[in-house]
Amino acid sequence: MEQERSVVWQPGSIATLPPAGTVHVWRASLIQPPAIAQQLAQSLSPDEQARVERFRFVQHQQRSLISRGLLRSLLGRYLQTDPATLKFDYEAHGKPVLSRSPGWPNVQFNLAHSQDLVVYAIAVNCPVGIDVEYQRAMTDMVEIAQRFFSTSEQQALQKLSGAAQKTAFFDYWTGKEAVLKATGQGLAGLSSVEIVLPGCTLYLQGDLAQRYPVSSWKIRLFEPEENYSGAIAIPWPAAEFLFFDW
Repeated sequence: MEQERSVVWQPGSIATLPPAGTVHVWRASLIQPPAIAQQLAQSLSPDEQARVERFRFVQHQQRSLISRGLLRSLLGRYLQTDPATLKFDYEAHGKPVLSRSPGWPNVQFNLAHSQDLVVYAIAVNCPVGIDVEYQRAMTDMVEIAQRFFSTSEQQALQKLSGAAQKTAFFDYWTGKEAVLKATGQGLAGLSSVEIVLPGCTLYLQGDLAQRYPVSSWKIRLFEPEENYSGAIAIPWPAAEFLFFDW
């Protein structure tokens, strides 16, 4: 079961919003020099700073701070505005959305992080979801699949073994979660999203099936770094993707 996931990462000098139907994907390290971390921290709102401080461990605080600060930096660059002035709202399941000012385009974004890696997806006029997972050692793969995967997904996994099975597991997981993040659903909806590999054919059930025709979706798997799996989902069947390093 081979699935295309290789990408070409370009230097992150772009500052122009993607045209409709194109997604800009960014990756960055959550380990930044103290000077940059301090600069990013200064752009956070009081509620974001409070969210950071809720984490018990300093390492988790730094990851949260930098991921939010980098998001503000990216959006500020695209919108040509001070990152500290950006305001966010939150949907029912916690998905952040940009509070638009008069004259601003309808910028859609999503982010995900795992270990010390963070990824962002930026689009215009169309919701987008992204997920990334570090391919940790799995001792509970079967149990997780039985809980969250469809019968056909479980059967496909059972036909594989070793590294191929592990890679497929994370392809399913990141693809399903990217769809749910694009729609603003919580993880409780994992069982309502079914993916067929290779090819990332999508099937939806329940409310999602009524809201989004499956023919409108495109899912792109990618490998942000060695031993990581990533996926982007957007309800735009001819979507194109460009990949950048921050």
